Amino acid sequence: KSDDFVKQKLNLYGLSGHALTEHTNYKLFEKFVRIKQANQLNAWKEADASTFAVWRDLGLGDINTWDDLMRAADTDAFKLYQRYADSFDNTAVIKAAFERKDVPVLTSDTSWTERIARMVNWKANEKSESYVMTTLGFDKLSPAELEANKNGKTFLVYWLLKFDNSLNVDRQNTKDILKKLMELEKMPPAEMTIMKNKDALDRDQQRTKILLKKLLGLENLSPAEMVANDKYQTYKYVYGLIKQNKIDDYTSTLLERLTPRL
Repeated sequence: KSDDFVKQKLNLYGLSGHALTEHTNYKLFEKFVRIKQANQLNAWKEADASTFAVWRDLGLGDINTWDDLMRAADTDAFKLYQRYADSFDNTAVIKAAFERKDVPVLTSDTSWTERIARMVNWKANEKSESYVMTTLGFDKLSPAELEANKNGKTFLVYWLLKFDNSLNVDRQNTKDILKKLMELEKMPPAEMTIMKNKDALDRDQQRTKILLKKLLGLENLSPAEMVANDKYQTYKYVYGLIKQNKIDDYTSTLLERLTPRL
């Protein structure tokens, strides 16, 4: 049954705002919506629907700009997508860890807006670097593939978002996260380099380095064994995205940023 059909039966049709939420039948309507959404989520799970298909089914495929994303953030469709995406990602991680199955989470076909929505979900649910690295296929894909499908860039932006202290964890909401993502996504390379070189991120970079080595099976290898391993290039590529630049590189970047353009 449609929402409008149920509203008519409950004498809620045409009501809005306070008049709707204070009506004696409103709680019954909320229960109907919860059951309807739960049934829809189960149907998608049973069909093993891709998040891209769900994104389109919910009418989110026409979202193309940051303004579109901001407007969609509070809609039931966006929230339902986030619930399914979280379940989908959790299943992918479990299959990767215990069944050794490669489950594509984000591919080159994933739209830019859906990719942003996914990062919002990871931040809101405080997903770890290991979780995100697994869902992005770092243990399965080559550096060239990670570059082509933009999963490498996605991790860099999410990593900076995760360790950004300007977002109050207790108060963060979808729009706050979207605004920060917009700032990071539009940040010029020179400014992003300076941001990565903050002393406050040093410990986080070292921690991520250790987690990456563990994911790729490199943690117990000697330097020579690491270089010879077929996962070394992936390690080098991914860690290269987040690591601090050498002082000479940093100074060069800083000078370039500060030098007036004639």
